[in-house]
Amino acid sequence: MDSIREECGLTGSSKITSLALNKRTVSKEKLCGWIESMCTILNSSAVPLLKSTVAKADRCEVLESEKIKDQTSIIQLQSELIKKEAEIDCIKKTMQNTVKSEINSYASVVSKSCSAALAPRRLSKAMKTVVERDDRKRNVIIYGMEEAEKEVLPDKVENVLLELNEKKTKTFI
Repeated sequence: MDSIREECGLTGSSKITSLALNKRTVSKEKLCGWIESMCTILNSSAVPLLKSTVAKADRCEVLESEKIKDQTSIIQLQSELIKKEAEIDCIKKTMQNTVKSEINSYASVVSKSCSAALAPRRLSKAMKTVVERDDRKRNVIIYGMEEAEKEVLPDKVENVLLELNEKKTKTFI
């Protein structure tokens, strides 16, 4: 480019025009050489660069379209998420209320049944039964001992227990 400007008498970054190239000092051969150089530069650099730029511009359009679709999808998903969170909150509240009411009703049933089960009469009857069972565990039956008519049985049993090294825990009747 500098050689063209120099040949045409242009200075600095002056624009190369057809008027400047159409001087008598510029031969047809030089003009053809310059055109050939320009075509080579365009074919080897500018055209491939322009083609890749067009391809990149197309790719950018596709990416922008995909981005818009993705953003739309994200907005829809966020909307669904908000709805689901609202449903979950509603379910939580319902469950809490249900659990509270069930616990209250269970507590009332337990308190009624426990008060009946722990009535003083029932407790004393149960304790009496337990004590009777415990007393029976301590009973001793002696087989094969002969009895006489005016015999003092408790003394005889006490003597047998002493021989067996057992303590006397109750009076015998």
